[in-house]
Parts: sequence; C-alpha cells; structure tokens
Amino acid sequence: MQASLRPRHYHLLSDGELQLLLPVFSVLRDRRAALLDEFFKRYISHFGSHATLGWRDFSELYGRDLDAMSSHLGDCDMEDFAAEVRQLGLLMCERGVPFAEIISSLHLLEESVATVLGPAVARGELSGRIFQVFDKLSHCRIIVLASAYFTGQSADAALRLRNLAGSDEAGKQALHFSSLVGKSAAMQRLTGQLAWAANSPAGAVLLVGESGTGKELAARALHERSRGSKRPFVAVNCAALPRDLIESELFGHRRGAYTGAQTEYGGLVRAAAGGTLFLDEITEMAIEVQAKLLRVLEERSVRPVGSDGEVSVDVRFVASTNRDPQKAVAAGLLREDLYYRISAFRVELPSLRERREDIPLLVMHFAELLHARGLRAIASIEPPALRALSTYSWPGNVRELRNAIDFALTIGSGATLRREDLPPHVLRGADPSASVEPAPPSPTESVPSEAASVSDAIPTIEESERELIRRALAATSGNKLQAARMLGISRHRLYDSLRRYGLAQ
Repeated sequence: MQASLRPRHYHLLSDGELQLLLPVFSVLRDRRAALLDEFFKRYISHFGSHATLGWRDFSELYGRDLDAMSSHLGDCDMEDFAAEVRQLGLLMCERGVPFAEIISSLHLLEESVATVLGPAVARGELSGRIFQVFDKLSHCRIIVLASAYFTGQSADAALRLRNLAGSDEAGKQALHFSSLVGKSAAMQRLTGQLAWAANSPAGAVLLVGESGTGKELAARALHERSRGSKRPFVAVNCAALPRDLIESELFGHRRGAYTGAQTEYGGLVRAAAGGTLFLDEITEMAIEVQAKLLRVLEERSVRPVGSDGEVSVDVRFVASTNRDPQKAVAAGLLREDLYYRISAFRVELPSLRERREDIPLLVMHFAELLHARGLRAIASIEPPALRALSTYSWPGNVRELRNAIDFALTIGSGATLRREDLPPHVLRGADPSASVEPAPPSPTESVPSEAASVSDAIPTIEESERELIRRALAATSGNKLQAARMLGISRHRLYDSLRRYGLAQ
C-alpha cells in the first residue's frame, strides 16, 4: 500500500492517486465535446485577440491531449501518455503557441474540468479530492511539455538555417536573423544591435516597440545567438497571466502556500535556468511584483511564495514594452529603479511604416509559413495588391500584415495574391495616389479619397468580422460548417455571429 502512495511519477503523482482519477477519465471521455467547448470559451474569453489558436487548431491539439488522458491514463500507462504529451509540446512549438499561453491554458483546462465534473462531485459520484490530484497531473504535463517545447525550438532553429542555406536568389537578397526577416536599413540596425547584445555581458535587455513589431521574435533571436542558446527560452506575457497568479508563476510556490497550492512548483524563472526569460509587456506587471522582480535581478535568486529560503538562478532577462518606458515610469506603471535595471541595453524595434521595403519579403515569408499549415500556395503578388500592401499605414505592424495574408490566402484562390483577396480595411486605407495602378473597384467597394481620415480607413472589429464571415460563406456557397472550419471558430460561435450581424438565413 505504501508503494502506491509514493509520488513516483515526476516526483508529484503516485500510482494510488492515478487510480483515483480513473472514473474521471471515463467521464471526460463521455463528455469530451462539452469539455472542449467549455475549455475553448474560457480560452477565448481569457486571451481575446491575443489567442494564438482558432477553433480548428485548438480542438485538434487539446482534443488530442484529452484523448491521451482517456486512453493511456485510463489504462494507468503514464509512459505512453507522456509520449503523447511530448508530441503535443512539439506541435505547440510548431504552431507558434507562446509557452506562457500554454501554462495559462492548463489552468483554464482545470477550471473547465471542474465545471464539467462539478455536478458529479456534488452528487457524490466522484471524490472531491480529484481536483487536487488533477492539479498534480497538470504539473506533470507542464514538465513534459516544457522539455518537448524547448527541444522543438532548437530543432526549428536548425531547420530554418538549413532552409536558408538552400533558398532561392530572392531569398538570399533578404536579411534573415533567426526568425526576423528584412533587408531594410532599419532591420540591419536592429539585427546588429541584437547580435551585439546576445554576446554582451549586459545582464538585462529592454526591447521597445509598437505592438506587432516582433518583440518576442527579437527576444528569441537574441537568445538563439547567445551562449545560452541550448538552454530554455521562456516567454511570459505579463498582461495575459492572471494578476493573482503571476507571482507564483514567476517565482514558484511551496506546497500549501495558498489555497489550491497542492504541490510544490518551481516557477518560470527557474524553468529558464541557463537560458532566457522574456517578460513581454512588463509595464502590465503589478507594481508589487515588479519590486520582487527587481530583487531577483539584483540578487540573482528567487524566493518561492510561502518559502523563507532563496534559490539561486542564472537567467538572462529580456523585457519588452509597447509604451515609452520613461512615460510609463512617470505614469506609475513601471518602477524607476526597475527601469534602469532592465535597460542596461535598450533596443528600439522599427515599425513596419519605417521599413516598407521589407513588405514584399514579409508577404512571401508569411505565405510560405501559412501554406505549410494548409492554406493555398502563392507564387507572386499582382502589382495592385502590392501597392495596397505597401501604402497602407499598418497600425498593427508585422502582426497585422500576417493576419492580412492569412485572410487573403483563406478567402482567395489561385497562385497569385490579388488585390481583391486583401481585407477591406487594408484596401480602404491604402494610398490611391501610389505609382502602381490600382485595380478598378468593385461595385460594392469605393476607393478612399485623399482626404479620408484615419477613422474612415480603419473599420471597427464588428465590421471586419461581419465582412470576413460574409466572404467565408460566399467562398463555401453558404455551407456554414465549412465556413466555421475556414474561419477557425466553432459552429456555435458562427451561428451567434450570423444572428448578431443579421446574416442568418
């Protein structure tokens, strides 16, 4: 009996506790669809526009995770379950899901399981202790996922280098610095600064740039060129992590440190040992947590929540902000002492408006990435489309450009990217006086005048969503199931949107 209570699996979960979860796996198998729907609703509600996955990818990845629990853990086979979780970690890395999002999503999964299983627990059909044990299982999955995820990052970097070595002449003219793409003077300055920072003794680096300029890619590039490149790169979105959990997630906690802390957790700072911890949007971090982070930077040690002892850490800290950091200090969003500590080396990222000559390279780069994920391939960009792309203001920078190409490849057809494939707001915001002749407007689309205001050029979210749904329905001849799959959302969400926008038939 004693052997069954020993935490044999990753020093967290015992065989006896795994046996306790068997009826849970059976219920989860029967309620799989309901659980996935509940999980996705929480995921979208939590991350909003920052969510990486649409319904199609979400249900594929996390559905695979649930199936592995039901099948392998239903047979108490932790080894095969861990193998599936490793594959999931590699897929998450391949799809570009930030590691911090994965950690937060596992918390959301626990909440979803509690919602789905709550009635059975209330009726006494399941033990109330299952949620404590399920939390231990989540930490086991984090250990396996992290190992596979960071292994996948290293392999992806090597693959990119091999691909670059065999790229065509146009690709050779571009400047590739890890995942950063561009050959403009602004990009050459940026990559020169990152290369210097990667091998400098600076203990911290601050990346400053507008939203969507690629601050996380710059941080990864810096990490990949540094001496600790074979060690983990851990990205933390300070705005996405729950305010009441960020201290525990960063610094770890002792068992029993607070309600729900059923096991000891090392934290993300220690997870990045020997490598890089990227603190994205640091001005969104609570001031009291900033004070504790400053101590970590100065003392090179962390104190887990609920612990009296310090644990030494060897981590390079890279922080980012889309604000003017000095204005953030003046507004009380960033501690002045922390600002001076993290800005030992400051790097400014150029907006897409400052590097318009990189747009054709970025379009083809994103087209290749999206084709690898199942969207159509393109071989060229027609001049009117290039004119629109090159003269639009891109307030969302490179991220907005990628989303526009995703839209164009989803809606259009053929091997040429055409003007009519582009999102309506890009066409309305493009400069009609550009040298390349624009394509004639369609009967339902007007070209904006010289005096068009910014508010006229950029549509509301509702307008963009309505247009996207309308075009998806047109592309699928009104098949709502296919349209939902094309848009990467659930059928329920599509039906809600159809009713809201008056598109229901």
